Amino acid sequence: MRKRLLLLRHGQALHNPRAEARRAAGCSFDEFLHTMKEDDALDADLTPLGRQQAAAACNSVDGGAASLGIELIVASSLSRAIETAALAFPEAAAAGRDRFISLDCLCERSGWLLNAKRRPRDELVSRFPSVGFDLLTE
Repeated sequence: MRKRLLLLRHGQALHNPRAEARRAAGCSFDEFLHTMKEDDALDADLTPLGRQQAAAACNSVDGGAASLGIELIVASSLSRAIETAALAFPEAAAAGRDRFISLDCLCERSGWLLNAKRRPRDELVSRFPSVGFDLLTE
């Protein structure tokens, strides 16, 4: 049986808007990173635009996300990635903790910005009760 792997980047997060606008206006990569640092926040959440982007992610698929037959969602342990997956694939995300899991090994690894560091596990469990966090370290 053939399986399909879908990769989806998170929607716009709180630390992105100003930096993205500056980059589009032609700033250097160093200036872009400096602006992201100025707007940095621990485990930055999605912006309203980021939520719209996530919800629209599978609109181009005939039949929408439900037609994909998703068996498992695996997201990084950053809130913006979890929320993006839940909004992009709502039916699959509602299937429960054994079908929607979160892994630390999928997180950004730069370590330079706070937005690459996740909230404590118990806070994630509280925010996203339908997601399995059993494989996360504290």
